[in-house]
Amino acid sequence: MIVVVFEDPSERRRALEALSSRGASCLLADDAAHAVSLVRSARVDAVLLDDASSGPSFEHAGAVAGSSSRGVETVVLTRGSTMEGAVAAMRAGVRDLIRADATDRELASRVLAAARRAFGARREDERSRRLRSLCKGLSRSRRELSAQVGSMCENLATAYRDLADQIGLISLSAEFGAALRPELDIENALRVGLEFMLTRTGPTNAAVFLPSTTGDFSLGAYVNYDIGADSAEVLMDHLAASAAPRLQEQREPVLLSSDAELRSRLGDAAEWLRDVSVIAFACRHEGECLAVFQLFRDRATPFSASQLPAVALMADLFSRHLAKIVRVHHRHMPKHKWGTPGDPSDGIDDIDLAA
Repeated sequence: MIVVVFEDPSERRRALEALSSRGASCLLADDAAHAVSLVRSARVDAVLLDDASSGPSFEHAGAVAGSSSRGVETVVLTRGSTMEGAVAAMRAGVRDLIRADATDRELASRVLAAARRAFGARREDERSRRLRSLCKGLSRSRRELSAQVGSMCENLATAYRDLADQIGLISLSAEFGAALRPELDIENALRVGLEFMLTRTGPTNAAVFLPSTTGDFSLGAYVNYDIGADSAEVLMDHLAASAAPRLQEQREPVLLSSDAELRSRLGDAAEWLRDVSVIAFACRHEGECLAVFQLFRDRATPFSASQLPAVALMADLFSRHLAKIVRVHHRHMPKHKWGTPGDPSDGIDDIDLAA
């Protein structure tokens, strides 16, 4: 679309005929202000003004040229162009100056060339905008995809770690079960159980307390890692008397990492385990406590919560093995009398785990 702004009616008619005869679509503007309005509201490629309409120093032509950001070309038909006038026109934004005595063919050719340039520039600008939009979309999609891939990789890594942990626990179950299976003597079973647990928890003090038929607990076995020889026996007696009874219902291993946690779970016995990290659990079977385990060492090298699944597995296996030992040692008695004093008239002494 070309807007024509001429004051002289004959010149305006000549320009319209020259352009229309070559297939151009034209709009007439009464003046430069009208041309600006058309440029802003219609899809205009070029504006043709005569020097009378463009105003002094081509100010009106400059207003038309600056009225749109869509690459409209401004062409001025001039009757007396000078070098200074040409420079002023270019500074105002005029893209071409055509002498008034130019032929209709030259006039139309140069105006249409300006329109084609404007159309090409606008199309390139639209392509650039689309390309920038596509690039932004691709960049956004890439970030989203990267985030999804990162999340998938993290999930896969977590799943792999979980699977490795499960395989490790299965292997642990097989090894611990194989080590315990032949041990039907309580002392040997305790020794094997403690030794195996230490391979999983690292060096630590450990004690196993066994219940008696009177409800008290006594020391069944222990490992002394860093306790003074003179105080070890006293400490174990205190733990058997005060800590073990408080832990006999603790089926799942519990990690006690602070003095407050120790006081909450062990009461007065916590005074004997100050600044110590503790893992404790009870071996229970069919509602009965068969043993209480305590692993403890200096809080400078504390136990980790990540060790609890392995300890829980060993606790369950050891509970079942202790139940098996009870059945073996009490197989001469009815089940309801296991763990109770034997009938003296039988001539058979009672066998309990703490004996």
